[in-house]
Amino acid sequence: MNKLQLLLVSLMLPVYMGHAVSCKPLCKNVDGSLDVTFGNHGKVVTSFGVNQNCTETDQARGVVELPCGRIVAAGYSNKNGQNCYSYDFALAGYTPYGFLDHTFGTDDSGRVLTNFATVLGFSNPSNDIANAIAVQKNCNPCDFSCKPECETDCNANCKLVVVGSSGDQESGSSSFAIARYNCDGTLDTSFGEDKKGVVRTQSPIIGWIAQANAVAIQDDGKIVVVGFSRLSKATSYFMIARYTCDGILDTTFGCDGTGIVLTGFSDVPLGIQPGYACCLPVSTSDKIEISSAKAVKIQKNGKIVVAGYNGNSNNFALARYNTDGSLDTSFGPNHDGKVITDFSGNNTSNDFACALVLLEDCQDCFSCADSTKIVAVGYSSVNDTGFRDPYYDFALAGYTDSGKLDTNFGPNGNGLVTTSFTDKEGKAKPSYAFAAALEHDCTNACKIVVAGETDVKQNVLKRQGSGDRSIFALARYNSNGCLDKSFGEDKTGKVVTSIGVDDKDDSARAVAIQKNGAIVAAGYSNLDVNSASGSSFALARYNQCQPCC
Repeated sequence: MNKLQLLLVSLMLPVYMGHAVSCKPLCKNVDGSLDVTFGNHGKVVTSFGVNQNCTETDQARGVVELPCGRIVAAGYSNKNGQNCYSYDFALAGYTPYGFLDHTFGTDDSGRVLTNFATVLGFSNPSNDIANAIAVQKNCNPCDFSCKPECETDCNANCKLVVVGSSGDQESGSSSFAIARYNCDGTLDTSFGEDKKGVVRTQSPIIGWIAQANAVAIQDDGKIVVVGFSRLSKATSYFMIARYTCDGILDTTFGCDGTGIVLTGFSDVPLGIQPGYACCLPVSTSDKIEISSAKAVKIQKNGKIVVAGYNGNSNNFALARYNTDGSLDTSFGPNHDGKVITDFSGNNTSNDFACALVLLEDCQDCFSCADSTKIVAVGYSSVNDTGFRDPYYDFALAGYTDSGKLDTNFGPNGNGLVTTSFTDKEGKAKPSYAFAAALEHDCTNACKIVVAGETDVKQNVLKRQGSGDRSIFALARYNSNGCLDKSFGEDKTGKVVTSIGVDDKDDSARAVAIQKNGAIVAAGYSNLDVNSASGSSFALARYNQCQPCC
């Protein structure tokens, strides 16, 4: 074969392999490098404004992508608070290039503040903190293509579900809080029993407080919200609530049609029924339970996976529920629907799960029943030698579908992975993972992107007396739990980003993968345009190189 024939074959190769393809050009940017087309060289800081005589506190806790690459971040702000520690749900809408989207919201600012008590007509404002956001597009299916007619339809049909807590400032009580917005940032007045766009759900145990930390949308549009119900700092349970598409507690879920389930991981006190703990009040037993749910995912078979931590032993805690809210007895070593994971093996480490990914979401099927299905992400002190106070690493645990640790996940043969971030001298610094997302391409290769914070300041000299300060930290793993060494400018699988000034804190609390593969991390930065301290919404976007398929 001559050189001309070889050239022709190479040009036609994609067609010969089964189908014609459109190849992306070779990446001009490093995989994991900041996307300089976004905001200010890859970074965005958004202030909601200063409350009189208060330090500004604006923090993003969730981020999602809308049609055509638009982005919405959700969290909380004290801009309109009754006092400096009183907050509203806060949302900010951005264009694909990171500028505030002035079509988002009602005042052309691209920002939205929501106070539940005000919306519901109460005289005293509530204290409202948003912890998560999800796009609900199943009640009114919405095509996420970029056609102008589709974008118009999507703005009318797809919804933003934001969850957190809403509290009474005088009594200190709080409830699950859910607000649904149209994709233009206006409250959806078709949502909730009173059609005001907001819903509050109290703990099923009278006198207990409740806080929602995460949300997932089922294929049928039902909304699953998880968090905790707490009597005191020494007693709390996983709390799971499911709502219909329109914000009504789902009577087909939970105990006696309440739509709510409480779950504990220690010995269950007298009067609590495992799996359906909402039925009876907690007794005055001396047994203590401290658990909080931080993440939720819906498996393709409809089962609900929840992750968080059990504070009795400070371990990862997972529970899986059937579609009716009962604990799934096919999950866990004791066939009770629950799993506790101790990274040290002897209860000497503190391990906190904050996020979940299901590998089935980016792989069509698994040929082996023991393949890793579930990955819980958070942070662990297992590598703390006692000379660093405090010291945590990013931590991942890979599980089979039955809840067993997958020995094929990670480099150590035990299903557990920890990742440290080090400074220029090689000294490990405290690092905390708060969020995770799956990144996949046309080859069905699955990557796990984890975001959080580390105290490493790679290229900054520590100011005298200032102490270490946190910055955005990202790590990317292959589906087998090993760091992806193609990620980051130094090919370590890790990336750190300082958003603000040298002696201020930055923290990534959420991460999302855009349709084009770009990684968006959101959280907060102490770079405050209106004061010397405080915090503002902070976003960073990173490049991702897609293969040619």
